[in-house]
Amino acid sequence: MHLTPSHLPTSGSQSAPPDVAGLSLAQIRGLEAQAFRNMQQRGWEAKTVATLPLRWRTSLLGRHASEKVACLVDANRRLLATTARIRTIFDGCKLEPGATYDDLCHRAEQLAERCDRLVLRWKQPDAIRREIETLCRTFGIKPPNCRNDAQVIARAVAPDWWRRALTKTHGRTLEACAIELGYVQKRAGLYISDEAFARRQQQRKRNANTMANTDAISEDGEIIPMDEVEKGSLANKAIRRAELMTRAKGMEEVGQRLGFEAAFIVVTCPSRMHARGSKSGNANPNYDGTTPRQAQDYLCSVWARIRANAERQGLTFYGLRTVEPHHDGTPHWNLLVFASAADLRKLIDLVQDYALRDNGDEPGAQLRRVRVEHIDPAKGSAVAYIAKYISKNLDAHGIDADHEAAPGAVPSETAARAEAWSALWGIRQFQDFGCPPVGVWRELRRVPANEIKHAPACIQRAWKAVQREGEKRADFGSYFDAQGKPGCKRKDWNTQLHKENDERIGRYGEPIGPRPSGVAACGHVCRSERKRWTLRRRAGASSSWTRVNNCTHPRPANEPGAGLNPQNQPSGVPDFIPAPWPEGAPPFISSPGLAEYPPNRPGRQV
Repeated sequence: MHLTPSHLPTSGSQSAPPDVAGLSLAQIRGLEAQAFRNMQQRGWEAKTVATLPLRWRTSLLGRHASEKVACLVDANRRLLATTARIRTIFDGCKLEPGATYDDLCHRAEQLAERCDRLVLRWKQPDAIRREIETLCRTFGIKPPNCRNDAQVIARAVAPDWWRRALTKTHGRTLEACAIELGYVQKRAGLYISDEAFARRQQQRKRNANTMANTDAISEDGEIIPMDEVEKGSLANKAIRRAELMTRAKGMEEVGQRLGFEAAFIVVTCPSRMHARGSKSGNANPNYDGTTPRQAQDYLCSVWARIRANAERQGLTFYGLRTVEPHHDGTPHWNLLVFASAADLRKLIDLVQDYALRDNGDEPGAQLRRVRVEHIDPAKGSAVAYIAKYISKNLDAHGIDADHEAAPGAVPSETAARAEAWSALWGIRQFQDFGCPPVGVWRELRRVPANEIKHAPACIQRAWKAVQREGEKRADFGSYFDAQGKPGCKRKDWNTQLHKENDERIGRYGEPIGPRPSGVAACGHVCRSERKRWTLRRRAGASSSWTRVNNCTHPRPANEPGAGLNPQNQPSGVPDFIPAPWPEGAPPFISSPGLAEYPPNRPGRQV
């Protein structure tokens, strides 16, 4: 509140306003100074967190309000240190933490136009490519990995390529900050932060809107709505779950015929990769900032060394792997393994050896790093062991509760969060090993009966195994037997995927290249039935993102939310302790900062 001279008492005045009655001029001046300092403090707080997502701003300011009761200076320093840490993490991508989808689209437009100018400025393609790669690294984006310079340039001048790259980089960087700040845990945001989950849900809505307003037209004039196509494809979670269960059942049948034993092995990461405690949810003091993507790469490297050593020893095994997150987003692996008794014991020893090479002497590592459960057929089948992990990470079919979630959590929502976590970090949830390729399994379904009349016996056996006729279901076990023995390398399976070059021009002006067109064995090719389809937007449907600048304009440099640049940040920490906000003063209205992510803006498609 600012006290004007008219509010000040004078010697001849009969009465004075009640808020200053009985106060001396020095006291009034003191109140005015304290009110100004209070407003200055609140403005500093708003500016410090202006570029953060809404929930982060609310949480940080709420914690700061409780801390400054004891000591304002220490609370200010902690708030500044937190935001400085966030700025450090985001320095690699040069984007605002609270950037919206529109902001990313606009930045993509700017970068594509900048690359257009590079093409006009530089005449040598190799020089243009070097400049583009430098620009990508500036924003923390992996440059296009293409064979020639023209392919790199074609992507760099396309806004949609930049939009996807920026969305990926910004989303992962923001989520890494959320993990460090404690917004990813069972008590805040299971598996994934609420902001990232909301972005994924909005993306799915945009995709669904696009599919609902698009038709697929074949070369003979057949028209199929794309949303109907999606319902009959692996994008349908029920179909995907059914295929995974069919494959798991086939693996078990093959193992029974070979006299193999089955074991369920759980492999987790070292404690330094876990941000939060599994029970308390408190911050882990040993956490080193490892992201879920980095943790997944670590597990992949461990598994690669295990398989290389097993191959040197001549071990034969196969199975199915599922990847799921702990409550704080750190991945762990569930391995359903089939092998002979002797090979299974050696494989388990290898897993324990390699998994414990990283901080294997830390407390609890021997007990928790690797857990093994031998499957007793008398108590339950191997399929029953893996079924809940498949459903848990797809559609929660038949799942009553998620042990990683807080009590009362809805399984369907936790499954959706697990799927969003997988999409955000680019982690493959399900993968088999030592089994015949599933791509051949799916391609055989496209091969008509007349194509296999003169085919080799292995193709005929595999083709019959994948067909569904009436009550007969597809048999992955018979397909496995037709393909060869467990543990074969990809090139050694009896039937291989056949590909042919597609000369049609793709999105970036280059031929599409090799695409599946059938299966092959012993030099014989059985071609699959495929139609060429074109996509057409329905009349009246909202258009997707184009080069037309129809997105949010950049913010002025002096507006809150303009970026985490040093010139836009407070230069220091207020070292004063303001008096309580004067009674009767107008309420402080903080800066609106950035809008909540993501916006519900129609017509914007992915």
